[in-house]
Amino acid sequence: MENASKALIIAGAILISIVLVAIAVMVVGNLNTSVDETVAQMDQTAKDMFNAQFENFEGRQSGSNARQLISRVISNNTTNSDVEAKQVTVSFNGQNAKTSSELSSIRTALNAGVYYTVGITYGDAGLITTISIAPATSGTTTTD
Repeated sequence: MENASKALIIAGAILISIVLVAIAVMVVGNLNTSVDETVAQMDQTAKDMFNAQFENFEGRQSGSNARQLISRVISNNTTNSDVEAKQVTVSFNGQNAKTSSELSSIRTALNAGVYYTVGITYGDAGLITTISIAPATSGTTTTD
C-alpha cells in the first residue's frame, strides 16, 4: 500500500511538471509573437521617418526648395552609401542621378525663380526610390 501511494505521488508530480512545461512553452510562444510584432512596427516607423524627409517636397515647389531637396538626397545617399535600399535616385530632364556629383549638377541646373513639380516613387520595400523633378505647368497651386 505504501508503494502504491508513493507511485501516485510521483505520478502526480510528473503530471504537474508536464503542465508547467506546457504553460511555459505557451508563454514563450506568445512573447515571441509580441517581439516580432514590435520589430515589424519599429521597421514601419523607420520607413516612415526615412520617407518623411522627402515627402514634404512632393508637389509644386520653388527652385530653392527643389535645390534643398537635392541637398537632402545628397546627404541621404552619402550617409547610407552602404545600404542600396536607401539610395534615392533623382530624375530630371531625362537624367537619372544617384551620386553626389551627378546630383550636384542637377542642383546647379535648377533655377531659383522657376517652379518645379516633384513626384515620388516608392519601391517594393515601402521606401522612396526615385524622385522626379520637372518644370511645373502653370495653373497649379504653390506649396512653398
